[in-house]
Amino acid sequence: MSVRERIQAIQLIRATGSTPSIVWRLFGVRAGLLTGMGIGIGYAVGVIMTRAAVNIAVATGLPTSLSVRVTPQVAQLLLLGYGGLALTGIIAGVSAAWSVSQRPPATLRQETTITPSTPAQTSSWVPDFISLTLLDWRALIPSTATLAVFATVVLVGASVAGVLAPLMGTSGTTITEPGAVHPVASKVPSNYASVLQNQGTTASPELLVFTAHDGKSLVVRGVEFDSFAAVSGATLTHGRAPRAQNEAVIGADLANTRNIEVGESITLGGSTTASFTRVKVVGMYTASGIYDDQLLVSLRTGQHLSRAKPGTVHFIRTTEQLNSTPKTQSRVAILDVTVPETITATESLPVQIRAQNFGTKAVSRTIRVHVGQQVRERTVQLEPHAQRTITVNVSLTDVGTRKITVGNKTATVRVVQPNALKVHGLPASAPPSSKPQVQVTTVTGNPVANATLHIQNRTVTTGQNGTARLPLGASGTYTLTVTHQNQSVTRTINVSKAATRTPTAQVQIRPNQPSLLVRPTAQISVYNPWQTEISEQIDLTAAEKQYTQRVTLAPGETMTKQIQLTRAAPGSYTARLTATGQTLDTATYTVTGDERIVTAYAGRGGYAGSSGIGRILETAFGNLTFLVGILGVLAGSMTIGSTTAMFAQAIHARRQAIGVHRATGALPRQITLLILTDALKIGVVATGLALGGALLTTTVLAKSGFLMVFGIQITPMVTLTVIGVVICGELMIILLSALLVALGLLRQQPVALVRAPEQTNNSTTSSRGIWNE
Repeated sequence: MSVRERIQAIQLIRATGSTPSIVWRLFGVRAGLLTGMGIGIGYAVGVIMTRAAVNIAVATGLPTSLSVRVTPQVAQLLLLGYGGLALTGIIAGVSAAWSVSQRPPATLRQETTITPSTPAQTSSWVPDFISLTLLDWRALIPSTATLAVFATVVLVGASVAGVLAPLMGTSGTTITEPGAVHPVASKVPSNYASVLQNQGTTASPELLVFTAHDGKSLVVRGVEFDSFAAVSGATLTHGRAPRAQNEAVIGADLANTRNIEVGESITLGGSTTASFTRVKVVGMYTASGIYDDQLLVSLRTGQHLSRAKPGTVHFIRTTEQLNSTPKTQSRVAILDVTVPETITATESLPVQIRAQNFGTKAVSRTIRVHVGQQVRERTVQLEPHAQRTITVNVSLTDVGTRKITVGNKTATVRVVQPNALKVHGLPASAPPSSKPQVQVTTVTGNPVANATLHIQNRTVTTGQNGTARLPLGASGTYTLTVTHQNQSVTRTINVSKAATRTPTAQVQIRPNQPSLLVRPTAQISVYNPWQTEISEQIDLTAAEKQYTQRVTLAPGETMTKQIQLTRAAPGSYTARLTATGQTLDTATYTVTGDERIVTAYAGRGGYAGSSGIGRILETAFGNLTFLVGILGVLAGSMTIGSTTAMFAQAIHARRQAIGVHRATGALPRQITLLILTDALKIGVVATGLALGGALLTTTVLAKSGFLMVFGIQITPMVTLTVIGVVICGELMIILLSALLVALGLLRQQPVALVRAPEQTNNSTTSSRGIWNE
């Protein structure tokens, strides 16, 4: 249209001696400037629309994490894309003017005789009911090409949403760590699944790893296959379930798309951390949705690839939506109760209680402490998700072992007389003729002076600090008797030539009955009873985890340390303290927990009705339906721009015919109706052709393997809803584009429309000069 309007200007330029290169260079510069302006306006509109979409999503409560911030990587992509567009625009301008610029000026004169008032020509094979009044069928091809792009975008977006949307909503619950930004960043003890399974709820502990094989991406999931199959409905079709850490099973769809067979060994790498392993595929399974497009490895292998700690997983999936409120009537849980091992009958017993509010509202809870017939009450205020420790003092006067109960938690304490004795630092074994140093204290820790220690017919007395060295003789097992006033205590020691001078130690676990949400603390005390300095590596093993530290102690020196242990599943555990393979001390503790604690945990950190991958998608992209809708709107806006330019050319070519209709009495709305009718006829045919082309394009892309994400095959979704959206959207785009151009043209007077284009150019040239054209 730009070249056609300026045929006379080109003729004058060529007639005055300018070379063809001047003409096509001028049009190239003009096309580059116009393309640059279009890029700038398009960028501004795109940013504005994206920001508006994000703001609308936030205002309506839709989850989204889309960002319009231009990072260096985004800027690089934009520069490459916009550079390509600018180059394409310049080439298009040069190409449009090339053939005209190469012709002699005399031959261009014929181009200025235009008869636009001639009615639109219709081929003889076109039926009358689709014949056009004002427009021309030459607009069909560019319309079809533009609408095909829009249809392809919608079909691909709908196909992706169709495959991934089911993951955004499931009938179960995904339990993740409270506060984790997404499931892959979550750390949940895998044995939480055992609690749910013991309560009759199907649960599967899992890890996700996004990795690659032979340069192609795929999803690896660390699972216990039986639990995964129960939650996902997976069924083995070939081979067997994995039994060893380096064995795996593969989904049938993934095996097909990646050409991996049962019996094949493959190498896998980590996704967010550097790691790799090699596994052997021992079976193939089928499952619904994209669960069929994954490689299943053992939990240990998944932990290795994701660098997760042993005993932890990313999340736990269940087949039920967990809700603690109906079963518990409260979201406040007692996590643990801590009391001293021993107290005297003259002092109060401090009962430490840790409670947590798993709800979203602040609550007031009365906590009752039961000791025999005694009941002590304390009211505590808990903010949403808050955890608080309170202390309730209870008076105990009767000597013996007493039981303390708080809710469903219990603890025991031994009540003794105030002057009861306790011996510290006595080794379990010692070499002959050695002199280990021991200390005698009351149960409250006060040193006892002048206490008598009797062993092997030898007697020593403690000093003011309660210490004394025991004179050991020949090999054998001996009894140490300690007396002071009316109190006494006995201990045994083995004297042997095989004994080594190792430190003595004591370990205590606080609390002694933690819940599965609490990390208990090991309190360690290491003492050197010998007359020489010792240096040893001390190992603490608890809940299948080992903690190591080397200590160096002078004679009589004591080292104390606190170690926070890992969370564990409900059950009894032994904390063992060793040095050079010799057990120094042990302590047992019991982790308590039931469905109530796990469901409360799920209510705080889980996602009801969502799968692990679904939550990742929601975190990364926000609401998937909203995202696809925004892409559709942006694609529609782009298409409107293209079809508006196309109709501007088609309608401009018929401007004299439109002017004649106006001059003979036709109203603007009548002209508009004629243009829209012609545009609709073109649009119906173009929509059919574009839809067919889009279906063919998406099918070819899918067959060629381009519509694949991490081994998940995206199948083109062709439903009546999608087809209806494409057809309605494309017809609306055609009509809106034609209406925009028609309204702009009809604002002109009929005489301006009837005037020939070269007359307009002549008047413009005389007033502004040739080079402005």
